[in-house]
Amino acid sequence: MKKLISFVLLALAFSSCDKLEEDLHEAQFVDFSVNAFTIEEETLQSKSRVSASESEATQISIAIFDSADEKVYSATQSASDTNTTFGSFTNIKLYKGNYKIVIVAHKAAENGTAATITSPTVATINQTQINEIYTNVKSISVDPDNGSEQNVQMSLPLCVTKLIFHVKDKIPSNVASAAITINEGQLPAAAITFNPTTGLLSSNSSFTRVVDLTPYIGTAPTISVWACLNQYPKTCNIKVTFKDTIDNVIYSHTYYNLEFNGGHVLRVGAYVFTQKSSLALDFGEWVDNHSEIQL
Repeated sequence: MKKLISFVLLALAFSSCDKLEEDLHEAQFVDFSVNAFTIEEETLQSKSRVSASESEATQISIAIFDSADEKVYSATQSASDTNTTFGSFTNIKLYKGNYKIVIVAHKAAENGTAATITSPTVATINQTQINEIYTNVKSISVDPDNGSEQNVQMSLPLCVTKLIFHVKDKIPSNVASAAITINEGQLPAAAITFNPTTGLLSSNSSFTRVVDLTPYIGTAPTISVWACLNQYPKTCNIKVTFKDTIDNVIYSHTYYNLEFNGGHVLRVGAYVFTQKSSLALDFGEWVDNHSEIQL
């Protein structure tokens, strides 16, 4: 009989008493915990680690593949499910051997679902508007002869990049919306299909966020856009467009050759609706000390 590892007792409940007793002697009990989410802070210098419940993730998928890359187990969790401990998986039974554990966690859209993990190199999130996506792949060896218990923890780094666009002047009353595109010039992604092992998108796609600005009239807001790119670092163009209530373009500009890195935040600030200059007096002549121009 093949020796096996068991993450649970529940899966054994349908076995006969004799079979259960035999498996318990040969089994190793293992728990998975994905409670070390790695988040790149906005300083772009330091990293912080938080638990699953403290992260922005709302959905987690797990899949386990054997040495032939055959899926032998999969499960999902939702942060809203009060019957589970978000980020912990138990009740998994595996035979002796080598396995790859694939985890994908993300902040889902409203009514969004967990990612579908097809293989250690293919996963899909069925939405086009993304926020945080965390992923990692870990190899483990299962051998009940090495002990009766095994606890596995996985850290999940961010595999996306973030743009924060700061409008430095106040939004005029005739502005209704803003659209910001990362990787302008490429087709939008129909779904987020990426490689969990590398954290890279499977296609060269663009990501756009449209924001209703009517609540922000008279303020200078910041607008955040997330993207999952097919390489890091990656040089992209971003396009910023502001429209009025009848969809006329008030302002549109493309910023070229900006570098994005996975798990990092890129900040861009601009005076969109006004031209801003400052001058300093120096020994009787005007000197242009600092200037921020409308692009």
